[in-house]
Amino acid sequence: MNLGKLRNFGKYGDFSYGMYVYAFPIQQAVASYFPGIGIRGIFAYALPITFMLSFISWHIIEKPSLAYKRYFNKDRYPIIRSDNY
Repeated sequence: MNLGKLRNFGKYGDFSYGMYVYAFPIQQAVASYFPGIGIRGIFAYALPITFMLSFISWHIIEKPSLAYKRYFNKDRYPIIRSDNY
């Protein structure tokens, strides 16, 4: 299967969580700043702003935080599951 450009899609980082977190507040801010803008206008304004914040969030918060992952032993900090109760 030839993936072409999709193969290198994630090489600049994983912005999906930032998009998830920032999208709704940005859309609401755009809608309140431009009353009556419509869904296409909200999308046109909110998408680049959300992407920029997601990019910044990945490089300043999320990626550096992953460096601390090695300090947490999964045996010492087990995931709480419902069958433990």
